[in-house]
Amino acid sequence: MIDAPAARQDLGHFFLLIDTSRLGSSSWLAERVDDFVGILHSTPPADAAKPVMVPGEMQMERFEQQRRHGIAMDEAVLEMLVRCARGS
Repeated sequence: MIDAPAARQDLGHFFLLIDTSRLGSSSWLAERVDDFVGILHSTPPADAAKPVMVPGEMQMERFEQQRRHGIAMDEAVLEMLVRCARGS
């Protein structure tokens, strides 16, 4: 994919927009979401080493880790980015 950006990627996208104001007030909805997250987090995991997580939680943990320690990058990818930045 990186080496052939013009090649067909075989990707699809789907976007869904929901007007959450039709469901109730923002504070009511936030309480419901917090309740649901609590229910999910209290669910016993299939693997004790892997707790139940909600969508985006893993990414936020990774984001915070990368903010503190930097982003790990393969040397070959870094070299390619440097070449691209230099226009060579």
